[in-house]
Amino acid sequence: MAATITISGGPLGDPGPILTRNLERMLTEATLLVERNVTRHTPIGVTEAARGSIDSEVRPGAGGIPVGVVGSPLKHVAVINDGRRPGARPPPVMEKGEGGGYTEEGSLVLWVRRKVSIRTPTGGSRAPTAEEARGVAYVIARSIGARGIEGRHFFERGIEDSRGALEQIFAAGGLRITVDLAGGRG
Repeated sequence: MAATITISGGPLGDPGPILTRNLERMLTEATLLVERNVTRHTPIGVTEAARGSIDSEVRPGAGGIPVGVVGSPLKHVAVINDGRRPGARPPPVMEKGEGGGYTEEGSLVLWVRRKVSIRTPTGGSRAPTAEEARGVAYVIARSIGARGIEGRHFFERGIEDSRGALEQIFAAGGLRITVDLAGGRG
């Protein structure tokens, strides 16, 4: 059994624009809040690319009903958030660049070059050469494939931090819709 609520024209005309305008307003405020909180929990990493890639938008969904989306276009952000199960395909050592060649940008090799140091016989340390970095990155990739990695769950933490304010945003928005449909604004 299902209940259906239909809002139809009546003396105020089509309620669609009122609902859409208010939903877009609520979703914009909500997605910006969630984006801010998710970004705050996102690990900085070597390049800060993951943290800088978190974005939000409100776009038309099914039937033209607005939908708020918070996410990242970077593939590795989902792995950082969700983790990788043991036995899954290991991450690439180097990324495929434009023009078909391979690049260190955004890859494990770049991470190794920035985070790993090689001890010298004199007791000091130095940055790895390109060849050493590729070798270490390969070992790390194999280890991640075999053991997996724990997810950081920064999207969940950002949403949880937003929960109380989201309830307030949508309660106030529901009140605005009621007032607008009653003819208070239009």
